[in-house]
This record gives sequence, C-alpha cells and structure tokens, in this order.
Amino acid sequence: MFLLFLTSSVSTESTEATLNKTAPLFKLVRGNKTIDLQRLRGEYVLVNFWSVEDAQSRINNVRYDRIVKNSNNELNFISINIDTDYQLYSQILEIDKLEKRNQYNHSEIVYGKINSEWLNERGYKAYLINPKGEIEKINPNENQLKEK
Repeated sequence: MFLLFLTSSVSTESTEATLNKTAPLFKLVRGNKTIDLQRLRGEYVLVNFWSVEDAQSRINNVRYDRIVKNSNNELNFISINIDTDYQLYSQILEIDKLEKRNQYNHSEIVYGKINSEWLNERGYKAYLINPKGEIEKINPNENQLKEK
C-alpha cells in the first residue's frame, strides 16, 4: 500500500509591496532604538522611500514629513533613504529641516529586502499600512493621511 500526503504552507506575508496585500516586513536599528514593522501592527504606518537623486521622491519626503509633523493623529511615519552616501543623506536632513526621528538610511535596515520587496523597479513610493498590516494606499494624499 502506498500513501501520498501532500501538504502546503500558505504565507500571509507578501513578498513585495502590493496594494491590499500584507506589507513585507522590515526592521531598522539606530543605536538602542529598533523599529520593527511587525510590532507596529494595530496602528497606521506611513512608509516612504526616497533618494537624493530622485527629485520627486525628495519633494514627497519633505511633504510627508510636514504633514505628519503638523497633524494631530497617531500616524507612525518611517521614511527610508536608499542612498549609499550617508554623509550626503545627513546633510539633506539638515537642509530640508526633516524630523530626524522619522528618517532612516537603508544602512540601518537589519531585516528585510528593501530593493526586491519594496522598490522592485517601481520607483520610490509611499505606502500607507493599515492596522491589519495591509497596504491600504500607495502615495496617499494629505486628506487621506489626515483621516487616519
């Protein structure tokens, strides 16, 4: 007698950032502070990617920084710069007067695959993640963020 059992495992985690799907996880570490996307489940999170070389993404980063800074809601903001020149990144934070506690450089990522899971040739975007961990909006506008 020959028995064959087939099993499969279905992951609810998405392998790339897709609208209405669970956001890929990542973890950032700066000094003794760790930002873990998994631990932010239950809250709204805006994750933004930008580069000094991409003018529109830099403009969007400044805009999102100002929106979050001036809002009364509990929106978590994580902005990730993908540039390899950390010194230039640091200078841009000063020039653009960005809230440093929300700004990270890709070198601070200790878990996750930013290029393949989040950027993946789609350009630099912002992702609004709902409390269930799903991507609710891509490049949300100010009104959409103020509702959260």
